[in-house]
Amino acid sequence: MPSGGTAGVGMALRDAVGRLRAAGIATAGADAELLLAHVLGVTRLALHLDGARELDATAVARFESLLGRRAGHEPLQ
Repeated sequence: MPSGGTAGVGMALRDAVGRLRAAGIATAGADAELLLAHVLGVTRLALHLDGARELDATAVARFESLLGRRAGHEPLQ
């Protein structure tokens, strides 16, 4: 994600999927969607319906933290 602390939902998901795939996570797409939906308090469908939505710095930080944990092969709960 951009270093400015904000990103759109679509870009954040694309970056997250790449990061999780690189870490060997077989379910990278679904996992990225589930984590971002959790951070934003929305459904996975809502992520795709509002792909241009900007994430604030707090959401980006929370998402990055969860991605790091998942990339380390911590299971989703």
